[in-house]
Amino acid sequence: MVTDADYAVNMFLQTTTAVNVGDKVAVKGTKNTDTHSLPYVACDEARVVSEGNNVNYPEAHDVTAEVDSYTSDSREWISASGVMNGSNITIDGAVNSVSIIDAPESLNLSALNGHQVTVYGYFDGVAAPALRIRAARIEDKGVVEVIYFADDFEWLLPWAENSGAGQTVENDGTGDAPQIYSAKNDEGQTAAEALLAHGYGLEESRGASIYLQKCYLKFGKTDYQAGLTLPPVDGIPEGEKVMLSFDWAPMVGGTRKFDPVQLIITVTNGSKTVEMNPIGHNFVNTVDKLEWLHADVVLEGVSITKDTRITIKSDAWGETAATSGSSVYRRWFIDNIKLSRAN
Repeated sequence: MVTDADYAVNMFLQTTTAVNVGDKVAVKGTKNTDTHSLPYVACDEARVVSEGNNVNYPEAHDVTAEVDSYTSDSREWISASGVMNGSNITIDGAVNSVSIIDAPESLNLSALNGHQVTVYGYFDGVAAPALRIRAARIEDKGVVEVIYFADDFEWLLPWAENSGAGQTVENDGTGDAPQIYSAKNDEGQTAAEALLAHGYGLEESRGASIYLQKCYLKFGKTDYQAGLTLPPVDGIPEGEKVMLSFDWAPMVGGTRKFDPVQLIITVTNGSKTVEMNPIGHNFVNTVDKLEWLHADVVLEGVSITKDTRITIKSDAWGETAATSGSSVYRRWFIDNIKLSRAN
């Protein structure tokens, strides 16, 4: 990211040249607009003229109170305050979170999980339910909650963009959903391979039935049920009461009927599996609009170690029209999974 001498115009540079904060650069290239209608420069040449210059950031526009409505046609210097959850910052009472894009390793986001923070950076568009920011610095305000695992699936963006994955929940049931086995990043790795590399288990009753959305996942199709097993989690103290949290939604079809899906959570230690109470929904067919639901489940009566497997999948597992007498619809979506210390 570069700015002019008055810190009035900010521009994202698409370049392979190594540029550091405080460098003065001379740039030749083509000005383009990204998918969020924000300008960037595809550089033919980016040359460092001088190094170590002072950077006097202007006062940031605090978007905390307007995170659900804020937008801009420029890469404004902004700030937001909330609780760090993976690469997202959640703001109490807001629908949108603040999503940190392409965070440099120096920000060490994982060490800030569960902390109250203020992030400063450049506006990078809105992809509901998230306002995107290219963060330059983060102020740590201290621990709010203890988080053992969190995934907002923002890391799946390269696969989503390359495959044209949509946002079915945000668009009330409409959106492209490529198979995770066909969606690939620029290196040719499939989304399925990436999920496995992150430690997830892909649960499918009869075969391929997990799909990619824009930074979240869709499960199931007619007569096929699916789910996800979380990566192993280490470091949870023995006897700790743990909360599993996530956002989810059922699928709604073209006839405006919501799939009667219930989510089944199981915790497996060796040969022993404990099943939690099912999670359902109350959407009314032909009346309600599809939207995200939030689930908080205290995993009581179980211990969680690095060998524990936590699975979230649909009910009616293995049922088909042949076994039940009619087609079985148990399609659903998930995002923002978190394991934290329960109060």
